[in-house]
Amino acid sequence: MAELDHVVLDPELIAAQPVMTWLLQDDQPITVTPEYVEPTSAETLSKLQTQLCTGGSPHLQRQAALTLAAFGKAAVDALVYALNQEDETCQVLAAYALRKIGVEVTDRLLPMIDTCPTPTRQKLLWVLYTGGDAQVADVLMTCMNDSDHKVRRYAAWGLGHLKDKRAIPQLVAALNDLTEKIRFDAAMALVKIGGEAVDALLEALYTGNARIRSQVVSVLAWLQDDEALDALTDALHDPNSHIRGQAALALGWMGKTSAVEVLMDALYDSEAEVRMQAASALGWIGDLRAIDGLLGLMNDEDDWVPYSAADALGHLGDIRAIAPLMLASRGREEHVREAAQNALRQLGYFIN
Repeated sequence: MAELDHVVLDPELIAAQPVMTWLLQDDQPITVTPEYVEPTSAETLSKLQTQLCTGGSPHLQRQAALTLAAFGKAAVDALVYALNQEDETCQVLAAYALRKIGVEVTDRLLPMIDTCPTPTRQKLLWVLYTGGDAQVADVLMTCMNDSDHKVRRYAAWGLGHLKDKRAIPQLVAALNDLTEKIRFDAAMALVKIGGEAVDALLEALYTGNARIRSQVVSVLAWLQDDEALDALTDALHDPNSHIRGQAALALGWMGKTSAVEVLMDALYDSEAEVRMQAASALGWIGDLRAIDGLLGLMNDEDDWVPYSAADALGHLGDIRAIAPLMLASRGREEHVREAAQNALRQLGYFIN
């Protein structure tokens, strides 16, 4: 199942760059520093622009960016100039300041998307998706076809923020992107859009290639939509064993007892990965109908399968599992022994 973790700021924007996270912290209100208390003038803006664009002192650059943000729309030209500089600190802080100004800058920035250099386009998308209007969504959807993988990634993340259902086809198509992080962000965007994406996802589950089907299974699990139950059950018979294993986990995550019987069938799958994931899923659901099937896996030829079975038996809490778990707790493989011992503790048995 895809890892589903994100932070508020796009981590790719500042990762592996000379910009430290503290530069973007909102621990200070935006105020005009004493040096610039006079009314906004071309000279003042020029001084701030120079301070922002002169590398070597991130603290001074941050101060200049925040002061320009406080001046609002009057500072847009200076910030756009900074956005086009080669210094990464300058670029990121300029984008940060433009975000602070907000929707007032949207009309000024949108026309730049098609003609600006790729690094600038990356930062512009980070600024624009906070605007939240249909015009921005249109631009983001167009950028889903950009040749630059970071642009596609920021576009996907932005579309998830806007939750524009018109983007569903592009986001589903992006589940087939060659770049894993783009597939992840497209999946997260579909999760944010929610139930309105289910029909398109179900169609992709039946008609897409293996890469798309794999992503769709994970998204459906996160959406927790009952309409997906039948489709995920069908996915337990997918020709791709990895997708069958993902489908088993997804059904376990959804926690529906109606999935217990099909998951019990999956305990006998020809691939160890599927048996292992089905065992884990049944442990999460916690239905005692699974006890016999899980006990049967304690002697599986692949030692990760009894590991998952032992863990699941601990969740089920049935005393019929004690003897097989005692035997496994003295077995050959350390990770199986540990799983069996943990399960026995859950059942109230403490062994040396």
